[in-house]
Amino acid sequence: MLNPIYYDAGVHVLHAILKMAAPFSGKIRQGLEGREGLSDRIRAFGEIHPGAIWFHVASSGELEQAIPVMDELKRMSPAVPILITHFSPSGKKAVTLEEGRRAKRGLAVPWDHADYSPLDVSASLHDFFQGAKPRLLVLVHRELWPGLLNAARAFNVPAALVSSYWPERPSRGDGKKLARLKWLGTVDESSAEKIRVAARTEVKVEPVGDPRAERVLLRK
Repeated sequence: MLNPIYYDAGVHVLHAILKMAAPFSGKIRQGLEGREGLSDRIRAFGEIHPGAIWFHVASSGELEQAIPVMDELKRMSPAVPILITHFSPSGKKAVTLEEGRRAKRGLAVPWDHADYSPLDVSASLHDFFQGAKPRLLVLVHRELWPGLLNAARAFNVPAALVSSYWPERPSRGDGKKLARLKWLGTVDESSAEKIRVAARTEVKVEPVGDPRAERVLLRK
């Protein structure tokens, strides 16, 4: 994996560029404004709901894959809090739409709190983990965020990957990140075998199907 110091520096540079571009892009501006006060909101959540299962999704597509998993977790263990974070404004919109759809039917969403994700840098992630106090981190598909995985290890929080699909063998860098996970659920046996070879570790890899397909059927 890339040296954390260099990775942090690169993310900070990207963040500075996004700030400069914000006046010209509503989507970038929404993402930056949505993260204002994030540490305070997450700290308040962690004080009320310590030990949450934290799902992190990039955008609306990953949210669709995560929802059936969260629904099943909430059904099996309703007392366990679920926190979901999204990287993009598209993820925020998808969360709001799902909350609205369920409200019309008198149903609750499986998460106890939804918010923007922290920047993928050490300082932001340190504050987030300290505030949220999660018991488990769940990533989706192939969203292997280096800073997030480093922070999870530093805080001794196990990480899992669900709905993972790999049409080709993971790269050497991805293999190192996959090796940091405790459990991986793939959509098929082919992906599971590619991960076993790339990760070269005793991490548990299981083909468990595609929750996105379940999501489509449930909505149908």
